[in-house]
Amino acid sequence: MKNINRLQIYQILSVMGLLVGIFLPEIAPGFSICLFYNLTALPCPACGLTRSVSSLLHGDLMHSLMYHPMGIVVLAIMAVLAVSIFFRKSNDLFFRYEVKIYFVFYAFVSVVFVFGFVRGMWIALSPETSIHYFYSFPEKSIFTILKNFIF
Repeated sequence: MKNINRLQIYQILSVMGLLVGIFLPEIAPGFSICLFYNLTALPCPACGLTRSVSSLLHGDLMHSLMYHPMGIVVLAIMAVLAVSIFFRKSNDLFFRYEVKIYFVFYAFVSVVFVFGFVRGMWIALSPETSIHYFYSFPEKSIFTILKNFIF
């Protein structure tokens, strides 16, 4: 049996993510699965990335940017990884530049966290102006849905 390396795992996850993004409905399901959002009612740094990618895959750039501006970068990374499945040299390139790739990845994650912190503070301190720049994620938390169901 052939061993699966890290790149192949990333490629498989990217293809799965693209498929999920394509098949997700454009309208939110009405609840959030984000633990941070469920506990604080504030979006986590990555809140909106899935919807952003899904909106881009459906051709809706404006909503994608309002959900999360980094969705464009996430979609680009997922597309490159998905396409790299068909190229034998991608394995060699990945392992040759792995340290640099991880450095760029950590820089990207840092940008997502900084954006998430700024967005969260903006929504917390000025919710009336933040709705013009970000979606406010009006979904009910899972805990609220369960509480309403039980009581």
